Amino acid sequence: MEHITMQTSMRDLDTVPDDLVRAVMYAFAMADYDGEDTVSIKAIQSSDILDGMSNDLVNEALGTAQHAGLVAWDEQRVGAIRLSKLGLKKFLLVRDGFFDEQENRRLRDTLSRIDPVELLASDVYKTMKRSCTGLAVFPGQLCPVTGEWQARRLDSKRLIIREGESVPFPQYDTHDRPVTWYLVTGTAGDEKFRARAQ
Repeated sequence: MEHITMQTSMRDLDTVPDDLVRAVMYAFAMADYDGEDTVSIKAIQSSDILDGMSNDLVNEALGTAQHAGLVAWDEQRVGAIRLSKLGLKKFLLVRDGFFDEQENRRLRDTLSRIDPVELLASDVYKTMKRSCTGLAVFPGQLCPVTGEWQARRLDSKRLIIREGESVPFPQYDTHDRPVTWYLVTGTAGDEKFRARAQ
């Protein structure tokens, strides 16, 4: 990803929310997360992915994961978070990728090129955050929750995908960039949505 400017397009920023979420999930993988434990914010901040990054970027990563409904504060342990049921599903989708050092370097390099001040000031990024949660899946993965999903790199195509269904292909857009499907805000668990999906 190039440096974020006012001209940065939605397609250029498409993977940012998922990259931020995966940076948070990485700390859970390194803690051998089994679905019960919590992870301290300090462990996330000092993980191989986020170590040395600005507090603003770490906070944006945590906020993105929380907005997606993937993490929650642990009420018993101050300064720690746990994965929600949906967060555990996302974790299981991405966990194995954390054992690929090349992918970890790519994720760290991608995040290190983000200026969080410019990212948060970007109207494109603000629009993305309003329209979709940070919960993402890739073509071929099993959908973790029924909802309306959007692939911005496929001309913002939207589909209702049910939990357990395979996320549709193609894997890459016409410019050979990976396709990412994001859960549209306000669909999963929403009464009106469930009525439309049936």
